[in-house]
This record gives sequence, structure tokens and C-alpha cells, in this order.
Amino acid sequence: MDETEGLWVRSEVLPDGSYAVGLSVGGDRAWTLTRDAAVAYAVACFARATQAEHDAAVFSLLVKIVLSKQVAAAMIMKEIRPDRPEDTRRRSRCGSTSRSGSEADRS
Repeated sequence: MDETEGLWVRSEVLPDGSYAVGLSVGGDRAWTLTRDAAVAYAVACFARATQAEHDAAVFSLLVKIVLSKQVAAAMIMKEIRPDRPEDTRRRSRCGSTSRSGSEADRS
């Protein structure tokens, strides 16, 4: 995968020589995250990964006992994880990011 696709997280050297977390999406949008925003982003990523692992285990169990894959997926989405933000049901994302850092468009 090249850097024009997907989500990239990397260290960036700031003009004063300090480091910050840089987040870029699809090569078109980039943010430099503050320390607090970077920590919040990492926590959200780990939370989503933990939820995904749990959901995969529950899904596997439901399919093995009797349900079709479609019914098992719907049950997880509607009954087991109703607390999920609506946008995470439509596309895979790793939490929401704070836009408190400087936003730059890449050309």
C-alpha cells in the first residue's frame, strides 16, 4: 500500500526539534496531533481493537451454534453493541481524532 491510501501514523519533527504525532488519511489530509490528542487517539484505537476481537469471538460462537452469518452480524450490531457510534457501523475507523492540532492539505 502506498501513502496515498489508508491511514498513516508517524513521528514528525517539528521546527523546534521536538517530535509530534502526525496522522494522515489517504494522502489528502494530514494533522499534527497534540500530546493529549495523540494519547486519546491511541486509547480509541485500542478500545476499537478490543471491541473487534470480542465481536469476532461472539460472531464465531453464534455461527457455530445455529445462526447464519447475516443474523449473527445483525445481532452483534443491534443488540450486543448498540453503544457504537453510527459511523463505525458503516466503515472501518479507528476512533475519532481531535482536530485541535494543525490541519494541512497535502498536494
